[in-house]
Amino acid sequence: MLIAEEMGVPLEDVRVTLADARPELLFNQLTGGSNTTISTYAPIRVAAAVAKGRLLRAAAIELGSVVTDLTLKAGVITDLAGRSIGIGSLAGQAASTRTEQVPVELKPREQFAVIGKPHNRTDALAAVTGRKKFAMDLDIPGAKPTMVCRPPTINGTVESVANLAEVCAMPGVTDAAVVSTGVAVRAETFGQCIDAVRALRVTWNPGTAEGKSDDTVLRKLKSAELPLAVPPLTSTVERDFTFYFRGNSAPTGPRSGDR
Repeated sequence: MLIAEEMGVPLEDVRVTLADARPELLFNQLTGGSNTTISTYAPIRVAAAVAKGRLLRAAAIELGSVVTDLTLKAGVITDLAGRSIGIGSLAGQAASTRTEQVPVELKPREQFAVIGKPHNRTDALAAVTGRKKFAMDLDIPGAKPTMVCRPPTINGTVESVANLAEVCAMPGVTDAAVVSTGVAVRAETFGQCIDAVRALRVTWNPGTAEGKSDDTVLRKLKSAELPLAVPPLTSTVERDFTFYFRGNSAPTGPRSGDR
């Protein structure tokens, strides 16, 4: 939507392709709707606006016109004489082999035609018809679905598993073992993994938050607060505000079966 807005192209013509994972980036390669939208809002708009500017300059050369006489709409650049050219055919000319700093002007909010408007998800049809590929759909030779039965408390550990051998004998299960974060199960399918994880009878050791509550945590935080130093004032108003962490999506499935 951000690219379509800044470049003046139809939303349905925008295709976003994710890069391959890079081991050297470790955990710096995740996507999350709540974070990604905020952190990439300006950079993506700037990148799209820069691309639009380069395409317009390439079109000006091709059409023998000036940039200020050109308009870009629905992926087509048109000059005052009515001559037009598609941005696809200008991609090679607009590309650059060096990095340079250029000024950029973003579209003002009052001119938004895409951002802030309701749109269907571009992948909705593929998702509901099974064509969309997820991690569990990847066919990797020798790899089998694996899930971990996790403790119900923060940093809890396994004390014992009453039926590990029984779970290992369930249909499709190839392995089941205690690991540092819980009990891992591997099977031929994710469905068999889920069944096995749900069947586990685990006794858990208490985690690091055992016996703690909102009240005890708040007391500890307040005791660690530094006094607020303010200059002498005629009058002051002092209030305490507590902002609780709030997840932006409800958990799904059994808590012990988090993947």
